[in-house]
Amino acid sequence: MLQLESILTEIKMPETIRVGAHNAQAIPGVEFFDEPFLKQFKGASFWGFALRLQIGASSDIVPQTTEWFALIEDSYPFGDIWVYPSKANGIDVTFPHQDLNSFGNEKQPWRDGKLCLVSPVQGLGRIAGGKDPIGNYEERFRWHLSRAITWLGCAATNSLMQDGDPFETPYYACSSRRHIVHNESSATFHLWAPYNDGSLGIVVFHEVFKNDNRDLAVSFETMDGIPIRRTRPYSEENHGINSRHRRTGFWWLWKAPIVLPPWQAPTNWGELREIGDQQDIDVDQALRSIASLVRGEAATVLLIGYPMPLICGEGACEIYWQAIRLPRLESTKQAPKGGYLPTEKNFWGRDRRQAFMDQHKFAYLKTENWHPDRMQARGRFGSTMCKAKVALIGCGALGSIIAELLVREGVEDIMLIDGKHLSAHNLVRHTLYGDVIGKNKADALAECLSLSYPFTKIVSINNYLSSSSDQVESLLMDRKIVLDCTGCDEIIQILENVWWEMPKLFISSSVGYKAQRTFIFKAIRHQFPSEEFRRILEPILNEERNNWAENGETLEGPGCWSPLFPARLDDLLLSATSCIKVIEECLLQFRPDAKVVVFEQSFSNDMFTGLTRKECSLLSSMEGE
Repeated sequence: MLQLESILTEIKMPETIRVGAHNAQAIPGVEFFDEPFLKQFKGASFWGFALRLQIGASSDIVPQTTEWFALIEDSYPFGDIWVYPSKANGIDVTFPHQDLNSFGNEKQPWRDGKLCLVSPVQGLGRIAGGKDPIGNYEERFRWHLSRAITWLGCAATNSLMQDGDPFETPYYACSSRRHIVHNESSATFHLWAPYNDGSLGIVVFHEVFKNDNRDLAVSFETMDGIPIRRTRPYSEENHGINSRHRRTGFWWLWKAPIVLPPWQAPTNWGELREIGDQQDIDVDQALRSIASLVRGEAATVLLIGYPMPLICGEGACEIYWQAIRLPRLESTKQAPKGGYLPTEKNFWGRDRRQAFMDQHKFAYLKTENWHPDRMQARGRFGSTMCKAKVALIGCGALGSIIAELLVREGVEDIMLIDGKHLSAHNLVRHTLYGDVIGKNKADALAECLSLSYPFTKIVSINNYLSSSSDQVESLLMDRKIVLDCTGCDEIIQILENVWWEMPKLFISSSVGYKAQRTFIFKAIRHQFPSEEFRRILEPILNEERNNWAENGETLEGPGCWSPLFPARLDDLLLSATSCIKVIEECLLQFRPDAKVVVFEQSFSNDMFTGLTRKECSLLSSMEGE
């Protein structure tokens, strides 16, 4: 047995790593069997330790004793700790919660199959639970090796993915810069029911960002061009079958996860054929159908997918797609070599021998699901707010911030209305940038938000709200929320003159001097209640005029639309956030009473202490809540 203590004393290594290794050797089943070494790896310095890990259980592919390498970044107890199987006496297959376990670099004694030890896996958490103790040099190395022992035990008993765990797709090694984006969800799952038997079809792509190598799948069609599902920003002009801008690839839907046991994604066409045999899918027949359409064309993309659950043990509820860049096939203008006749059969024979031979490796492309359920999983409105259609009038400083918050947090359909253009002096507190100076604010804001959220419906009206009641009625007919951020009396008068059959949530938001106070009028009515608005707001504006007079300014009306209006961006962010909170509570409560909510910044000894909230209505005086 290696005398680790004496070696650790002799080798010049950081004291934190020495102590960590000393503590880790006490774990039952862990044996250090070679001298530690220092190596540059993936752009950093790592200390490597050769290990034997022993478990009680075993299987045909996981022996009781296996060999491993643990790599500890020299910034320990910070930085990375990675555990890899050894090329000698290590495991050589890929499991869940593991990178693709390929042979790896010829010069390295370990394979590529790094273990995922920090994910919240139930089987690991019950035995070696808790979070990675980053910063604790006495415990962190021991924690990782304890997790590795537990991981091995779960691998041997086929329990790395248990019922109740989040479903994990296999690891895909993606080397290309090109990204493919889609938006599958449980809401689209039923559309695929007729096709999850190995069916092929056409996928139409849209360039998300110019020159950014990201393509958005906006239409899935049968091979005959019949649409299965389409998504924004699909249009017949840019993506229809007769469009000269149309860019296509293929989709291929399988019956079940496409893996080699225990959990390896195929790396070449031979492995895919092996999995196809297991699922009764004729891989060559599908590839031949694709090849007949793309010979001589530029390399195209194949989205290969399968139904998956979100939680292990539950039923499938979403389609998972993974993109592959198909190899470029020789043109039919070039006859197959060897004296073969230029027939479809012989062309396919050439394709099969050259491009689709068993050993030919895949070129996986990074594939991302941008559905709001995924994109906004870290923070999103409830479904009532997300589904509410919004009209936002006034895309200035306050309006642009509110619009961005609404879109980022999940509103699916928003209309932006503004007739003004962005000026250089707007930039001090506007969400837009200098590259759109001179453009209409509504158009520029819609374009900017659409780049980040291409699946959100964002419509811009690059004109002032019409004074025609009929036009306004039609324009805002389907809007559940009408949000005025102009601070302009004319907008109030226009909205007052229209009556809608379905009541709307009217919000008029503006700010006071230096945005120290935020005024939010709220009412649920068939038309905007301008009389109540003016009567409730007038006493508040009188107070505000006094504030302005004390500071040598003249208040002409509420709002931050004037380029000289004194208000900082950080204060407007507070105002916009307050407005969002009021809108959300109004939708949840849906009370028709008209009120003005006032948020005022509070200070103590020149220190900001928060916001105070007060409400005012015709039936009550100003009162705190």
